[in-house]
Amino acid sequence: MIAAYDDFERAMPPILGEEYYIMHLAVLPERRGQGIGKQLMEFAENQAQAKGLKRMVLDVDVDNEKARRLYERLGFQATKVVTEPSYCERFNFQGSVRMTKPI
Repeated sequence: MIAAYDDFERAMPPILGEEYYIMHLAVLPERRGQGIGKQLMEFAENQAQAKGLKRMVLDVDVDNEKARRLYERLGFQATKVVTEPSYCERFNFQGSVRMTKPI
């Protein structure tokens, strides 16, 4: 697992101290479409604001269009696409999109 983390660090831009990074967000398939993801993201944004942070940051699989649309509706913008082969092979996907939102 350390090697996977090292590859992630090389492939992705660093997270700064003023950024609130969302590592994982998941909603059970049978609960999707009920606003739960939006509520979780709003809760995270409130937490980030309470800490005085300036941005929210997340990475999403390039193939996860539903999640990307949710994040865009919530004000996130894509800032970088990562398709580094060693990163993609380790995490078994085509790449990821770094998305940020000023708060």
